[in-house]
Amino acid sequence: MIKNAKKFYWFPQIFSVIILSFIAANSFAQTYGNEWIVQGQKYYKVKVFKNGLYKLDGTVLSGLGSPADAEIWWRGKQIPIQVSVAGSSFNSGDFILFYGERNNGDLDSALYYKTSNQPHRDYSMYSDTAVYFLTFNSSGSKQRITTTQQYKSTSYTAQKEFTQEAAKYFNNAYSPGICIAQNILMGKAMLVILFQLEVQLIFLELQK
Repeated sequence: MIKNAKKFYWFPQIFSVIILSFIAANSFAQTYGNEWIVQGQKYYKVKVFKNGLYKLDGTVLSGLGSPADAEIWWRGKQIPIQVSVAGSSFNSGDFILFYGERNNGDLDSALYYKTSNQPHRDYSMYSDTAVYFLTFNSSGSKQRITTTQQYKSTSYTAQKEFTQEAAKYFNNAYSPGICIAQNILMGKAMLVILFQLEVQLIFLELQK
């Protein structure tokens, strides 16, 4: 009986070690979305508030880094860019071209208790400005915009119409929403009232 009790005594400790090892392994395997940032490397903010093509002038880029090492990142992903020069430095007339998009509501979704309460995923309620990060890294692959030669042909028939999709955002007025804090306070007040009623009932029962 003593030997069996000793074996049973060690089982919870072994089980605890296994659980802790499992938790530690999962914590090290987690990603936080900032894995693209290289420690000690410089990043330059490029703010975009409208969809379209953006051009960074060579006079601004001069001295920042080599054109072959240029990268632009947005939300943890490297985006394709066009670099006009293949030399070792930027000069006047050189440029970096990229397509930028304004901020949308993807990041806002984390602020809502229920994602279904978010007014719109395509429009941010806090800022229309997105931030792109320009950096220079001598290692790793580079995303580049591929160029093609203009193709002309007379064998195609011109179309008389086309379909275009457009979005209109009515953002001149905001819903007052629901005050969660007020609902919590009301709920606590109701609990206090119910507790007081229960105490009174117990007191009346004791007096009988």
